[in-house]
Amino acid sequence: MNLNIFSFLIFTIFALKSSCSSQTYLNFKEEKSSYRIGVFIKELGGEVLYSYRENEKFPFMSTIKTVVAGHVLNTLSLKSEAQIPSNKSLVSWSPETKKYVGNFKTIQWLVESMLKFSDNTATNILIEKSGGLDKVNDFLSQLEDSETRLDRLEPHLNNYRKDDARDTTTPKAMAITYEKIIFGKFLSKSNKNFLLKTLRNNQVSNSLLRSFIPPDYQIADRSGAGGSGSRGIVAIIFPLNRKPIIISVYLTESKLSIKDRDILINSVIKNVFRNIGYELEG
Repeated sequence: MNLNIFSFLIFTIFALKSSCSSQTYLNFKEEKSSYRIGVFIKELGGEVLYSYRENEKFPFMSTIKTVVAGHVLNTLSLKSEAQIPSNKSLVSWSPETKKYVGNFKTIQWLVESMLKFSDNTATNILIEKSGGLDKVNDFLSQLEDSETRLDRLEPHLNNYRKDDARDTTTPKAMAITYEKIIFGKFLSKSNKNFLLKTLRNNQVSNSLLRSFIPPDYQIADRSGAGGSGSRGIVAIIFPLNRKPIIISVYLTESKLSIKDRDILINSVIKNVFRNIGYELEG
């Protein structure tokens, strides 16, 4: 662990004792460490529990895949099919689709591959099959999300550079959009249940919240990583005897390894939750 991360972890314990001091501290550490972090946490259908840089733009990376899934479920039948392209058309990180080149697979299988394994070729097939990038953005407009914009396909949407507005969102906007897609009026009950079940079975975010929440808490999440040292996660957790909580955290413009980005994000989430009266660590 590098000195920069170690210093952050030590001071965060003290800085997050009050929301005022935590925001002052995070701002100070960002300036000293040359990264930005944004946080938005709210109860489902309820109050905002914590926010920091919640209205600033961050790259959304693979957290956009839940939005793509929502649009697809709102447009296509899960039983309809699409063909996996040739090897030449496969893009990087396609762990499921590469096994079935040339085959036809159902939309349900493609959505599961996208959300559970973050398969990039599956994502591109679904975007194309459901009308293209513009139609995904139209769906975002229906959700009244004016902050999130999808400009490129995988894997290029992850190539973030400072001050590039393409393929960005805000922590607040994405949290509210997830809430509307998964729990709102836009999808049928069966499609919402399918989406939530699939996100609960996510296989590629185990190094983040799943690594420390109590085993009796349920979680549904999507994470992402990208250029300029970016990392993000949007999750819904289901604490016992409390309302579900939506968590949106984005980090960018860092020089941290993936491991250290995870350590940083996990530390922020743990200490924010202690500060607001929730104990997340199992």
